[in-house]
Amino acid sequence: MSYTVEFTNNLSVADVNKALRKVGLTVLNSPRANNPLSFLYKGSVEYGDIIEDLIFGKPQVINFNDNANPFTKYTKNDQALYKTEWEKKTIPLTIEDTKIKKVVRNQASYEQFISEQLATLVVSEEHYVYQKLKGLLPLLKTGLEIHKNDDSNDKITLTFDDFATITADTTIDELIEAIKNTVDEFVFVNNNYMGYTLDDDNEKVYRFEDNAVKLDNIRIMMPYKLINKIDVVKLADVFNLSKVDMMAKIVKLDNDDNTIYIVDSENIGYYSRQRDLKTQENKASDYTNHFYKIDNQYFINPFSKFTYADCSAML
Repeated sequence: MSYTVEFTNNLSVADVNKALRKVGLTVLNSPRANNPLSFLYKGSVEYGDIIEDLIFGKPQVINFNDNANPFTKYTKNDQALYKTEWEKKTIPLTIEDTKIKKVVRNQASYEQFISEQLATLVVSEEHYVYQKLKGLLPLLKTGLEIHKNDDSNDKITLTFDDFATITADTTIDELIEAIKNTVDEFVFVNNNYMGYTLDDDNEKVYRFEDNAVKLDNIRIMMPYKLINKIDVVKLADVFNLSKVDMMAKIVKLDNDDNTIYIVDSENIGYYSRQRDLKTQENKASDYTNHFYKIDNQYFINPFSKFTYADCSAML
């Protein structure tokens, strides 16, 4: 899923020049960012192009043998996963210095104006990153493409199972129980809710070894409309948590697909390769262009557990 977002400077100083000269106070109102998925940031990559995840398999347990050959080589199912898809974007902003100086009252007002304008670049970045991260989640329903080696043309598509079938007759208590059972299943070592492909006989083929998820890493991502229907205290009681601790595990989203996603937060997110502000001054025309460049990689690591439930029937 890709997004194309264009950012423009909507301030038209020329149109309001006369009015601004007459006002006694200008209140600067900046846009605000709200990225409830910002905790999924995994860090920056300064060098290289490929992110390699090494997945260690479990050694087998075998019978003890006094006469075993000490030079036998034992193998286990170690695997590597490669992430190569970086996305580079530019957020441009034009600031007309001379026109701004005509309407502000002093140097302090000018500097505040410029500062507020430049801050909108980060606001645009935060909003864009949130949309991209939110856009990863539906891939758990439609199919997740991964690279099994460092050849970008070698891809497979993994399927993930849902954890419940929600109908108009499903009660909130039944939904809470299904969520609790799913979270409990995440922390045990098994292949439930892990990605798979289908063989010629339509049988599931799991591409990674069975796994368990740390309880602290499990997040329940839910539409805010559904959260408002749930008694969070009751949900916390089921998990034997305080309301505050329960809310820390719930991520409120404005997703349009009305779907709950239960994820391993350690294995979904994004890396940054560049966050850089370049400035180009046009002295002949008295304006300055600012270019905020971001280069990110958004990912789901499929060697962990992920699942979902479409709750449209309840909303």
